[in-house]
Amino acid sequence: MITGHAAFFRRAHDLCLPLLGLIAQAGFAALLAVWGHGAFIAQAATDATATAEKDKQELYRSSLSPDPCHFFVKAKLRDEDVALIVDTGARRALTFEESVAKTLGPALNPVQVNREVQGAVYKIPEVRIGHLVLPESERSAIDLSSMRFVTGMPVLGVVGWESLKGRTLVIDNDAHSLEIREGKAGLSHPQLSLPVEVEEPLGLPQVRAKVGDSEIPFVIDTGDNGCVGLSKAEFERLEAEGYIQTFNEGEKQVSVGGIRSAKSGMFTRGTIWGVDLKGLPVASNASDVCAVGLVFLLKLNYSISNSPSVFSCSVRANPEPPVQLPRMAGAFIVYRDGHAVIAKIKKGGPADNAGLAERDEIKSIDEFGDKPLNLSNLYEVCRKQAGKSLTLHLSNQGSPKVVRLELPAAPSAWEGKAPE
Repeated sequence: MITGHAAFFRRAHDLCLPLLGLIAQAGFAALLAVWGHGAFIAQAATDATATAEKDKQELYRSSLSPDPCHFFVKAKLRDEDVALIVDTGARRALTFEESVAKTLGPALNPVQVNREVQGAVYKIPEVRIGHLVLPESERSAIDLSSMRFVTGMPVLGVVGWESLKGRTLVIDNDAHSLEIREGKAGLSHPQLSLPVEVEEPLGLPQVRAKVGDSEIPFVIDTGDNGCVGLSKAEFERLEAEGYIQTFNEGEKQVSVGGIRSAKSGMFTRGTIWGVDLKGLPVASNASDVCAVGLVFLLKLNYSISNSPSVFSCSVRANPEPPVQLPRMAGAFIVYRDGHAVIAKIKKGGPADNAGLAERDEIKSIDEFGDKPLNLSNLYEVCRKQAGKSLTLHLSNQGSPKVVRLELPAAPSAWEGKAPE
């Protein structure tokens, strides 16, 4: 951006010098010529303003959680509201829920979405996200039940990186807002602007940062609610260089491809785009890809544009830490048929102390009121009730019970912590 402005001013300077000479040599006739040039310059300025306004055109805006919740957006499909996730870590412009796609028409052909996931191609009608239009097209559809399992939300599709072509995603975490803009107008007055690399076969936005002795390309992944994920090789390199303290050598991670073993720990030093890494959690990925997820990205206000591909960011000043929900509740919770289910209990944690057991179904929580049981609302209510309690109405194999869950102060998701 600075280079572009500098070039404009140099061009204006080159135009002005001969015009001043023309005025001195040719008097009134020259003034008429200059007036003509002035009109041209004025029109050019008007055109530039119009272009700038177009670049700033807001296509969609919504509010965001202060915690690492997925970016849900409200869309229209055949005049019905549907919930989609904006995920820059997904390549395709739109990937749809297969069970819904089947109601829209027959499958055209099978498709291998990635190494683990198979689906089919369907003709999907036009989808509107505010003023952003994804036209009717043949699109991949897969089983997204795992996303509903984790979030408790009726996710019907994933809006990926290719949907942002010629557009910009602007995330202002201080204002808790998401905006999709037409053109390349991103974050105002960023501290840093860096090129986005998109290399095949991955096809995802990667931005480089030097950590330790090497530069690492990180995928900007708004579909991942973790912090920093490293390839096995990069994790072991930074571990050897003293940048990572490892806590778990064979921690189980749940992914689309199943349950995998991974290392986890915390950074002891280093920076990424001005963010101090010390104390932040880090884990190894089964793939060769390094990525930053929503927990890390909550350290920033940022924008990312596709064609031209630019990532701009500013480090937030004294932001409120996001909540580490499993540590706060002492349990890992999943969602099924409108209910929350206790999947795992931490021994000696709040859930264990309250007498909760694995496979307990949470039918309702008094403090939720009329809000549905889902991850976003659980973050909101637990943040409000930190240091207080929740009243849970449970069922285990048909036997109802009421439990009071005493919550500690909200632990920070930015705090890498060794197992107790």
